[in-house]
Amino acid sequence: MVRQISVFEAQEIGGKTVLPLCEPVDNDNISTSVAAATNLLWFAMHIALAKGDRVEAGKLGRMVEGIVEIEVEDVPDKDQTDFDDTMKLINDALEGVDDDDEELPD
Repeated sequence: MVRQISVFEAQEIGGKTVLPLCEPVDNDNISTSVAAATNLLWFAMHIALAKGDRVEAGKLGRMVEGIVEIEVEDVPDKDQTDFDDTMKLINDALEGVDDDDEELPD
């Protein structure tokens, strides 16, 4: 059963509060749609992690990384810290899960 979620509000996933990864940069429909879609992937990654599905979590994490990289490729150097912090959040989430011998795909 699929339940409605707000993509711009924190979600309880696997006993943890997961904050949205991004917000729209303006009220433009494209910006809002990209931010919402990115957050859905972010939350789906956390759901996969909570279920112990590291392979699916890795795939979703790479999707989020790809979107973030594309969105910031023309951003001035002063915003590089935000990009680095976002990538660290993604990597920390993926690395912070103890599981058996199953590896995340490269």
